[in-house]
Amino acid sequence: MRLVHCRKLKMGDEKYVYPPAEAIALIKSAVARYQKIEGLAELRRGLMINLDHMVWQQIERGEWLLIKPEARSFDWKDFEPEARHRRMLAAMENPPPQITPAKLIFRLFDSETAEFIFSRKYFGKFDGESGERRVDAQGFGTFPVISKKASLSVRLGGRY
Repeated sequence: MRLVHCRKLKMGDEKYVYPPAEAIALIKSAVARYQKIEGLAELRRGLMINLDHMVWQQIERGEWLLIKPEARSFDWKDFEPEARHRRMLAAMENPPPQITPAKLIFRLFDSETAEFIFSRKYFGKFDGESGERRVDAQGFGTFPVISKKASLSVRLGGRY
């Protein structure tokens, strides 16, 4: 709660003003409990005689208004769609790092001549997954890793 002079009322705060009778009752109970009310000291400084009934008269006449605490809270509902859109654009510009599945990379060579085998199809079984693949131009082949304790068997040409 805060007391504001009617001339210093901000735009939009008029819907958060207590009626004078309710404002007086709230201020009296707050003063009795020694609670601080923002603006009360400023109201008292402006009075020629600092008496409580003079304070109540100012509030009854509507020269000083008691504003509800909700007036200070900012309503984000109008800005939320725009903020959500900006977060989405920022995520698109800087996407989170993607987890790449682990691969087993190996190089094929001929066991008799010890030469690397390039650009040939092979059929392999690794961890229960089998399939026909191709060795690249440098002799490297790949299989997705499913577990650490697995065996790889590769055969060039036909299937097993």
